[in-house]
Amino acid sequence: MGQFKGNGSMGRRQTTKENAQPIRGVTIRTTAAGTELIQLAFTYKGKRYRKSLNVSPTPQNILAANRRLEQIRLEIQMGSFQLEKHFEPNDELATLKKTPLRELIKERMDRKLRLTGRSGWEQSTYSERLKMFNLHIEPTFGHLTVTELTATHVKNWLKKKTFSLTYGQLLMSIMNPVIEEALADGVIDKHPYKHVKLADYLGQKTTKERKERIDPLSEVEISLLLDKTKDSQERNYLQFMLFSGLRMQEGAVIRWEDVDFKQRTITVCRAVGHDNNKEYLKSTKTGEERIVDLIPPAWEALMNQRKHTRLSAGFVFLPTYSRRDRGYEWPARTYIRSMWTRALNRAGIRSVNRSPKQTRHTFCSLMIAAGKPLTWVAQQAGHSSLAMLEKHYAKAVRLASNKHHDYDFSSALEEARRREEEDQQHLA
Repeated sequence: MGQFKGNGSMGRRQTTKENAQPIRGVTIRTTAAGTELIQLAFTYKGKRYRKSLNVSPTPQNILAANRRLEQIRLEIQMGSFQLEKHFEPNDELATLKKTPLRELIKERMDRKLRLTGRSGWEQSTYSERLKMFNLHIEPTFGHLTVTELTATHVKNWLKKKTFSLTYGQLLMSIMNPVIEEALADGVIDKHPYKHVKLADYLGQKTTKERKERIDPLSEVEISLLLDKTKDSQERNYLQFMLFSGLRMQEGAVIRWEDVDFKQRTITVCRAVGHDNNKEYLKSTKTGEERIVDLIPPAWEALMNQRKHTRLSAGFVFLPTYSRRDRGYEWPARTYIRSMWTRALNRAGIRSVNRSPKQTRHTFCSLMIAAGKPLTWVAQQAGHSSLAMLEKHYAKAVRLASNKHHDYDFSSALEEARRREEEDQQHLA
Protein backbone atom coordinates (compact mmCIF):
# COMPACT_ATOMS: atom_id res chain seq x y z
CA MET A 1 0.00 0.00 0.00
CA GLY A 2 1.28 3.48 -0.77
CA GLN A 3 1.48 6.52 1.48
CA PHE A 4 0.05 9.96 0.85
CA LYS A 5 0.33 13.53 2.06
CA GLY A 6 -2.54 15.47 3.58
CA ASN A 7 -3.91 18.63 2.00
CA GLY A 8 -3.59 20.75 5.11
CA SER A 9 -4.37 21.05 8.78
CA MET A 10 -6.63 23.07 11.03
CA GLY A 11 -3.83 23.52 13.52
CA ARG A 12 -0.25 22.68 14.25
CA ARG A 13 -0.64 20.03 16.90
CA GLN A 14 2.52 18.28 17.98
CA THR A 15 1.89 14.73 16.81
CA THR A 16 4.33 12.01 15.95
CA LYS A 17 4.16 8.68 14.20
CA GLU A 18 4.52 6.96 17.54
CA ASN A 19 1.38 8.52 19.09
CA ALA A 20 -0.73 8.58 15.91
CA GLN A 21 -4.39 7.88 16.71
CA PRO A 22 -7.32 8.21 14.29
CA ILE A 23 -9.51 11.22 15.05
CA ARG A 24 -13.28 10.99 14.96
CA GLY A 25 -14.35 10.26 11.40
CA VAL A 26 -11.15 8.39 10.55
CA THR A 27 -11.73 4.65 10.83
CA ILE A 28 -9.94 1.48 9.88
CA ARG A 29 -12.11 -1.01 8.03
CA THR A 30 -11.36 -4.57 6.99
CA THR A 31 -12.25 -5.60 3.46
CA ALA A 32 -13.77 -8.97 2.57
CA ALA A 33 -10.27 -10.10 1.58
CA GLY A 34 -8.99 -9.29 5.08
CA THR A 35 -7.06 -6.14 4.12
CA GLU A 36 -7.14 -3.16 6.50
CA LEU A 37 -7.70 0.26 4.89
CA ILE A 38 -8.23 3.79 6.20
CA GLN A 39 -11.66 5.33 5.61
CA LEU A 40 -12.90 8.92 6.06
CA ALA A 41 -16.46 9.77 7.09
CA PHE A 42 -17.99 13.26 6.83
CA THR A 43 -21.27 15.01 6.09
CA TYR A 44 -21.63 17.41 3.16
CA LYS A 45 -24.89 19.14 2.18
CA GLY A 46 -26.86 16.79 4.41
CA LYS A 47 -25.39 13.65 2.85
CA ARG A 48 -23.13 11.25 4.70
CA TYR A 49 -19.98 10.24 2.83
CA ARG A 50 -17.62 7.36 3.53
CA LYS A 51 -14.53 7.41 1.39
CA SER A 52 -11.79 4.81 1.40
CA LEU A 53 -8.25 6.13 0.98
CA ASN A 54 -6.98 2.71 -0.15
CA VAL A 55 -3.94 2.91 2.13
CA SER A 56 -2.94 0.75 5.06
CA PRO A 57 -3.24 2.15 8.62
CA THR A 58 0.45 2.90 9.25
CA PRO A 59 1.18 5.69 11.79
CA GLN A 60 2.24 8.06 8.99
CA ASN A 61 -0.91 7.32 6.96
CA ILE A 62 -3.15 7.79 10.02
CA LEU A 63 -1.59 11.23 10.68
CA ALA A 64 -2.07 12.18 7.03
CA ALA A 65 -5.68 10.97 7.11
CA ASN A 66 -6.36 13.06 10.22
CA ARG A 67 -4.98 16.16 8.50
CA ARG A 68 -6.98 15.48 5.32
CA LEU A 69 -10.27 15.11 7.23
CA GLU A 70 -9.58 18.28 9.22
CA GLN A 71 -8.95 20.11 5.94
CA ILE A 72 -12.20 18.74 4.46
CA ARG A 73 -14.19 19.89 7.50
CA LEU A 74 -12.61 23.34 7.32
CA GLU A 75 -13.46 23.69 3.61
CA ILE A 76 -17.05 22.55 4.26
CA GLN A 77 -17.38 25.14 7.03
CA MET A 78 -16.01 27.87 4.75
CA GLY A 79 -18.20 26.80 1.82
CA SER A 80 -15.30 26.04 -0.50
CA PHE A 81 -15.34 22.24 -0.40
CA GLN A 82 -15.21 20.40 -3.73
CA LEU A 83 -15.56 16.61 -3.57
CA GLU A 84 -13.65 15.96 -6.78
CA LYS A 85 -10.70 17.97 -5.44
CA HIS A 86 -10.09 15.42 -2.69
CA PHE A 87 -11.38 12.22 -4.28
CA GLU A 88 -11.09 11.01 -7.84
CA PRO A 89 -14.21 9.53 -9.45
CA ASN A 90 -14.40 5.85 -8.58
CA ASP A 91 -15.31 3.79 -11.62
CA GLU A 92 -15.42 0.65 -9.47
CA LEU A 93 -18.12 2.11 -7.22
CA ALA A 94 -20.11 3.17 -10.25
CA THR A 95 -19.95 -0.41 -11.51
CA LEU A 96 -21.04 -1.80 -8.12
CA LYS A 97 -24.07 0.48 -8.12
CA LYS A 98 -25.21 -1.10 -11.39
CA THR A 99 -24.35 -4.73 -10.58
CA PRO A 100 -27.34 -6.94 -9.65
CA LEU A 101 -27.34 -8.43 -6.18
CA ARG A 102 -27.35 -11.94 -7.61
CA GLU A 103 -23.86 -11.36 -8.99
CA LEU A 104 -22.48 -9.65 -5.88
CA ILE A 105 -23.79 -12.30 -3.50
CA LYS A 106 -22.69 -15.20 -5.70
CA GLU A 107 -19.23 -13.66 -6.07
CA ARG A 108 -18.91 -13.42 -2.28
CA MET A 109 -20.07 -17.02 -1.82
CA ASP A 110 -17.50 -18.23 -4.34
CA ARG A 111 -14.86 -16.21 -2.50
CA LYS A 112 -15.79 -17.85 0.81
CA LEU A 113 -15.38 -21.26 -0.81
CA ARG A 114 -11.86 -20.38 -1.95
CA LEU A 115 -10.80 -19.20 1.51
CA THR A 116 -9.37 -21.69 3.99
CA GLY A 117 -9.66 -21.89 7.76
CA ARG A 118 -12.31 -20.16 9.83
CA SER A 119 -12.81 -17.42 7.23
CA GLY A 120 -13.81 -19.87 4.52
CA TRP A 121 -16.57 -22.37 3.83
CA GLU A 122 -16.38 -26.12 3.42
CA GLN A 123 -17.83 -27.48 0.18
CA SER A 124 -20.83 -28.85 2.11
CA THR A 125 -21.52 -25.42 3.66
CA TYR A 126 -21.22 -23.75 0.28
CA SER A 127 -23.66 -26.23 -1.29
CA GLU A 128 -26.23 -25.68 1.48
CA ARG A 129 -25.96 -21.89 1.23
CA LEU A 130 -26.18 -22.04 -2.56
CA LYS A 131 -29.44 -23.99 -2.36
CA MET A 132 -30.85 -21.39 0.04
CA PHE A 133 -29.68 -18.59 -2.23
CA ASN A 134 -31.26 -20.15 -5.32
CA LEU A 135 -34.52 -20.90 -3.51
CA HIS A 136 -35.07 -17.67 -1.58
CA ILE A 137 -32.61 -14.83 -2.22
CA GLU A 138 -32.07 -14.89 -5.98
CA PRO A 139 -35.76 -15.03 -7.07
CA THR A 140 -36.74 -12.12 -4.79
CA PHE A 141 -33.72 -9.82 -4.64
CA GLY A 142 -31.39 -11.05 -7.39
CA HIS A 143 -32.52 -8.56 -10.03
CA LEU A 144 -32.11 -5.53 -7.74
CA THR A 145 -28.94 -3.51 -7.21
CA VAL A 146 -27.72 -2.45 -3.77
CA THR A 147 -28.96 1.07 -4.45
CA GLU A 148 -32.44 -0.18 -5.43
CA LEU A 149 -32.95 -2.53 -2.47
CA THR A 150 -35.27 -1.06 0.18
CA ALA A 151 -36.75 -2.11 3.50
CA THR A 152 -40.11 -2.51 1.76
CA HIS A 153 -38.66 -5.26 -0.45
CA VAL A 154 -37.49 -7.17 2.62
CA LYS A 155 -40.72 -6.61 4.59
CA ASN A 156 -42.97 -7.76 1.74
CA TRP A 157 -40.83 -10.86 1.31
CA LEU A 158 -40.94 -11.71 5.02
CA LYS A 159 -44.72 -11.32 5.18
CA LYS A 160 -45.11 -14.22 2.74
CA LYS A 161 -42.72 -16.60 4.49
CA THR A 162 -43.48 -19.25 7.10
CA PHE A 163 -39.99 -20.54 7.93
CA SER A 164 -38.52 -20.11 11.41
CA LEU A 165 -36.67 -17.11 12.74
CA THR A 166 -33.45 -19.12 12.87
CA TYR A 167 -33.74 -20.07 9.20
CA GLY A 168 -34.55 -16.47 8.32
CA GLN A 169 -31.45 -15.26 10.12
CA LEU A 170 -29.36 -17.76 8.21
CA LEU A 171 -30.84 -16.57 4.92
CA MET A 172 -30.12 -12.94 5.71
CA SER A 173 -26.56 -13.82 6.67
CA ILE A 174 -26.04 -14.66 3.00
CA MET A 175 -27.05 -11.16 1.87
CA ASN A 176 -26.04 -8.99 4.84
CA PRO A 177 -22.26 -8.97 4.24
CA VAL A 178 -22.74 -7.66 0.70
CA ILE A 179 -24.94 -4.81 1.94
CA GLU A 180 -22.53 -3.98 4.77
CA GLU A 181 -19.58 -3.97 2.38
CA ALA A 182 -21.45 -1.65 0.00
CA LEU A 183 -22.14 0.67 2.93
CA ALA A 184 -18.49 0.68 4.01
CA ASP A 185 -17.34 1.34 0.43
CA GLY A 186 -19.68 4.29 0.03
CA VAL A 187 -21.82 2.63 -2.63
CA ILE A 188 -24.89 3.32 -0.44
CA ASP A 189 -25.33 5.93 2.28
CA LYS A 190 -27.30 3.86 4.79
CA HIS A 191 -28.27 0.26 5.44
CA PRO A 192 -31.63 -0.26 3.66
CA TYR A 193 -33.18 -2.72 6.14
CA LYS A 194 -31.11 -2.61 9.33
CA HIS A 195 -34.16 -1.44 11.29
CA VAL A 196 -36.27 -4.40 10.10
CA LYS A 197 -36.62 -6.99 12.88
CA LEU A 198 -37.06 -10.52 11.61
CA ALA A 199 -38.76 -11.50 14.87
CA ASP A 200 -41.67 -9.20 13.94
CA TYR A 201 -42.42 -11.36 10.91
CA LEU A 202 -41.09 -14.87 11.61
CA GLY A 203 -42.12 -17.26 14.35
CA GLN A 204 -39.66 -19.13 16.50
CA LYS A 205 -40.00 -22.57 17.97
CA THR A 206 -40.83 -22.52 21.66
CA THR A 207 -38.27 -23.57 24.24
CA LYS A 208 -40.20 -26.81 24.73
CA GLU A 209 -40.15 -27.57 21.00
CA ARG A 210 -36.42 -26.88 20.78
CA LYS A 211 -35.66 -29.14 23.74
CA GLU A 212 -37.70 -31.98 22.25
CA ARG A 213 -34.93 -32.44 19.71
CA ILE A 214 -32.72 -33.68 22.54
CA ASP A 215 -34.14 -37.04 23.56
CA PRO A 216 -31.34 -39.13 25.09
CA LEU A 217 -31.60 -42.81 25.94
CA SER A 218 -31.74 -43.89 29.56
CA GLU A 219 -29.38 -46.50 31.00
CA VAL A 220 -32.20 -49.04 30.81
CA GLU A 221 -32.81 -48.27 27.13
CA ILE A 222 -29.07 -48.49 26.42
CA SER A 223 -28.95 -51.92 28.05
CA LEU A 224 -31.92 -53.11 25.98
CA LEU A 225 -30.48 -51.68 22.78
CA LEU A 226 -27.12 -53.39 23.17
CA ASP A 227 -28.60 -56.69 24.36
CA LYS A 228 -30.91 -56.90 21.33
CA THR A 229 -28.21 -55.97 18.80
CA LYS A 230 -26.80 -59.35 17.85
CA ASP A 231 -24.42 -58.21 15.12
CA SER A 232 -21.19 -57.67 17.05
CA GLN A 233 -19.83 -54.89 14.81
CA GLU A 234 -23.07 -52.94 14.95
CA ARG A 235 -23.16 -53.38 18.74
CA ASN A 236 -19.56 -52.17 19.03
CA TYR A 237 -20.37 -49.10 16.95
CA LEU A 238 -23.50 -48.23 18.95
CA GLN A 239 -21.77 -48.75 22.29
CA PHE A 240 -18.80 -46.65 21.21
CA MET A 241 -20.99 -43.78 20.01
CA LEU A 242 -23.19 -43.80 23.12
CA PHE A 243 -20.17 -43.52 25.41
CA SER A 244 -17.70 -41.37 23.46
CA GLY A 245 -19.68 -38.20 22.64
CA LEU A 246 -18.48 -38.01 19.03
CA ARG A 247 -20.65 -36.45 16.35
CA MET A 248 -22.21 -38.90 13.91
CA GLN A 249 -20.03 -37.55 11.10
CA GLU A 250 -16.91 -38.00 13.26
CA GLY A 251 -17.49 -41.49 14.68
CA ALA A 252 -17.97 -43.04 11.25
CA VAL A 253 -14.45 -42.17 10.09
CA ILE A 254 -12.14 -42.71 13.05
CA ARG A 255 -9.10 -44.76 12.12
CA TRP A 256 -6.96 -47.11 14.17
CA GLU A 257 -4.04 -44.72 13.79
CA ASP A 258 -6.07 -42.17 15.79
CA VAL A 259 -6.16 -44.43 18.86
CA ASP A 260 -3.62 -44.00 21.67
CA PHE A 261 -3.63 -47.43 23.31
CA LYS A 262 -1.46 -46.33 26.24
CA GLN A 263 -3.47 -43.27 27.20
CA ARG A 264 -6.81 -44.74 26.15
CA THR A 265 -7.64 -41.68 24.09
CA ILE A 266 -8.58 -41.00 20.51
CA THR A 267 -7.70 -38.01 18.33
CA VAL A 268 -10.72 -36.67 16.44
CA CYS A 269 -9.31 -35.03 13.32
CA ARG A 270 -11.74 -35.67 10.46
CA ALA A 271 -15.43 -35.88 9.66
CA VAL A 272 -17.80 -36.74 6.84
CA GLY A 273 -19.08 -33.92 4.65
CA HIS A 274 -22.06 -34.03 2.29
CA ASP A 275 -22.38 -32.42 -1.11
CA ASN A 276 -24.99 -33.23 -3.76
CA ASN A 277 -26.00 -36.40 -1.89
CA LYS A 278 -22.43 -37.65 -1.86
CA GLU A 279 -20.07 -38.03 1.08
CA TYR A 280 -16.44 -36.93 1.36
CA LEU A 281 -13.85 -36.52 4.11
CA LYS A 282 -13.23 -33.10 5.61
CA SER A 283 -12.01 -31.48 8.81
CA THR A 284 -14.11 -31.47 11.97
CA LYS A 285 -17.02 -29.06 12.44
CA THR A 286 -14.85 -26.63 14.41
CA GLY A 287 -11.91 -27.06 12.05
CA GLU A 288 -9.75 -28.23 14.95
CA GLU A 289 -8.52 -31.56 16.27
CA ARG A 290 -9.39 -32.68 19.79
CA ILE A 291 -8.31 -35.52 22.04
CA VAL A 292 -11.15 -37.52 23.56
CA ASP A 293 -10.80 -39.64 26.70
CA LEU A 294 -12.43 -43.05 26.30
CA ILE A 295 -14.40 -44.09 29.37
CA PRO A 296 -14.58 -47.88 30.05
CA PRO A 297 -17.69 -48.70 27.94
CA ALA A 298 -16.28 -46.82 24.92
CA TRP A 299 -12.86 -48.44 25.35
CA GLU A 300 -14.48 -51.88 25.70
CA ALA A 301 -16.35 -51.39 22.41
CA LEU A 302 -13.13 -50.37 20.69
CA MET A 303 -11.26 -53.40 21.98
CA ASN A 304 -14.08 -55.71 20.89
CA GLN A 305 -13.90 -54.20 17.42
CA ARG A 306 -10.18 -54.95 17.02
CA LYS A 307 -10.71 -58.49 15.81
CA HIS A 308 -12.90 -57.24 12.98
CA THR A 309 -10.92 -54.36 11.46
CA ARG A 310 -7.60 -53.85 13.32
CA LEU A 311 -5.51 -55.81 10.81
CA SER A 312 -6.71 -53.60 7.95
CA ALA A 313 -5.20 -50.56 9.77
CA GLY A 314 -7.91 -48.41 8.22
CA PHE A 315 -11.26 -47.25 9.52
CA VAL A 316 -12.35 -48.68 12.86
CA PHE A 317 -15.96 -49.22 11.82
CA LEU A 318 -17.01 -50.61 8.47
CA PRO A 319 -20.48 -51.28 7.05
CA THR A 320 -21.41 -54.92 7.63
CA TYR A 321 -22.66 -55.33 4.09
CA SER A 322 -21.39 -54.09 0.75
CA ARG A 323 -22.36 -50.54 -0.26
CA ARG A 324 -21.76 -50.93 -3.97
CA ASP A 325 -24.17 -48.09 -4.74
CA ARG A 326 -21.96 -45.64 -2.83
CA GLY A 327 -18.56 -47.26 -2.61
CA TYR A 328 -17.57 -45.65 0.71
CA GLU A 329 -14.91 -47.15 2.95
CA TRP A 330 -16.84 -45.99 6.04
CA PRO A 331 -20.46 -46.45 7.21
CA ALA A 332 -22.48 -44.01 5.12
CA ARG A 333 -25.08 -41.72 6.68
CA THR A 334 -27.99 -43.69 5.22
CA TYR A 335 -26.48 -46.93 6.52
CA ILE A 336 -26.10 -45.50 10.05
CA ARG A 337 -29.64 -44.16 10.14
CA SER A 338 -31.05 -47.47 8.96
CA MET A 339 -28.98 -49.44 11.47
CA TRP A 340 -29.99 -47.10 14.32
CA THR A 341 -33.71 -47.26 13.59
CA ARG A 342 -33.66 -51.04 13.19
CA ALA A 343 -31.79 -51.40 16.49
CA LEU A 344 -34.30 -49.22 18.38
CA ASN A 345 -37.30 -51.04 16.93
CA ARG A 346 -35.77 -54.44 17.62
CA ALA A 347 -35.27 -53.48 21.27
CA GLY A 348 -38.80 -52.08 21.56
CA ILE A 349 -37.49 -48.57 22.18
CA ARG A 350 -39.34 -45.50 20.90
CA SER A 351 -37.72 -44.40 17.65
CA VAL A 352 -40.00 -41.53 16.54
CA ASN A 353 -38.04 -38.28 16.23
CA ARG A 354 -34.93 -40.03 17.56
CA SER A 355 -32.11 -39.77 15.05
CA PRO A 356 -28.60 -41.24 15.48
CA LYS A 357 -27.58 -37.83 16.87
CA GLN A 358 -29.18 -38.95 20.12
CA THR A 359 -26.08 -41.05 20.84
CA ARG A 360 -24.17 -37.82 21.38
CA HIS A 361 -27.00 -36.31 23.46
CA THR A 362 -27.11 -39.50 25.51
CA PHE A 363 -23.41 -39.29 26.30
CA CYS A 364 -23.58 -35.62 27.36
CA SER A 365 -26.68 -36.18 29.49
CA LEU A 366 -25.24 -39.24 31.24
CA MET A 367 -21.89 -37.61 31.96
CA ILE A 368 -23.38 -34.37 33.26
CA ALA A 369 -25.90 -36.21 35.43
CA ALA A 370 -23.06 -38.33 36.83
CA GLY A 371 -21.28 -35.18 38.00
CA LYS A 372 -18.55 -34.97 35.39
CA PRO A 373 -17.15 -31.41 35.08
CA LEU A 374 -18.87 -29.43 32.33
CA THR A 375 -15.50 -28.37 30.94
CA TRP A 376 -14.57 -32.03 30.47
CA VAL A 377 -17.91 -32.86 28.80
CA ALA A 378 -17.55 -29.85 26.48
CA GLN A 379 -14.04 -30.95 25.48
CA GLN A 380 -15.17 -34.51 24.86
CA ALA A 381 -18.12 -33.50 22.71
CA GLY A 382 -16.35 -30.65 20.95
CA HIS A 383 -18.75 -27.98 22.21
CA SER A 384 -17.49 -24.42 21.86
CA SER A 385 -18.95 -23.16 25.14
CA LEU A 386 -20.34 -24.28 28.48
CA ALA A 387 -23.44 -22.16 27.86
CA MET A 388 -24.51 -24.57 25.12
CA LEU A 389 -24.27 -27.50 27.52
CA GLU A 390 -26.22 -25.72 30.24
CA LYS A 391 -28.91 -24.69 27.76
CA HIS A 392 -29.48 -28.07 26.14
CA TYR A 393 -28.85 -30.35 29.10
CA ALA A 394 -30.45 -28.36 31.91
CA LYS A 395 -32.19 -31.45 33.34
CA ALA A 396 -28.93 -33.37 33.53
CA VAL A 397 -27.23 -30.41 35.20
CA ARG A 398 -29.94 -30.39 37.89
CA LEU A 399 -29.57 -34.16 38.45
CA ALA A 400 -25.82 -33.80 38.89
CA SER A 401 -26.25 -31.92 42.21
CA ASN A 402 -22.86 -32.28 43.89
CA LYS A 403 -21.79 -35.58 42.35
CA HIS A 404 -18.18 -35.81 41.23
CA HIS A 405 -17.12 -39.35 40.45
CA ASP A 406 -16.14 -41.57 37.55
CA TYR A 407 -18.99 -42.92 35.47
CA ASP A 408 -19.79 -46.62 36.00
CA PHE A 409 -22.43 -47.94 33.62
CA SER A 410 -23.32 -51.00 35.71
CA SER A 411 -23.97 -48.91 38.81
CA ALA A 412 -25.87 -46.32 36.78
CA LEU A 413 -27.99 -49.04 35.17
CA GLU A 414 -28.79 -50.55 38.57
CA GLU A 415 -29.78 -47.14 39.91
CA ALA A 416 -31.92 -46.42 36.84
CA ARG A 417 -33.77 -49.73 37.21
CA ARG A 418 -34.36 -49.01 40.89
CA ARG A 419 -35.85 -45.63 40.01
CA GLU A 420 -38.13 -47.24 37.43
CA GLU A 421 -39.36 -49.80 39.98
CA GLU A 422 -40.09 -47.04 42.48
CA ASP A 423 -42.00 -45.10 39.84
CA GLN A 424 -44.06 -48.18 38.99
CA GLN A 425 -44.86 -48.82 42.67
CA HIS A 426 -45.87 -45.20 43.07
CA LEU A 427 -48.23 -45.41 40.08
CA ALA A 428 -49.75 -48.63 41.41
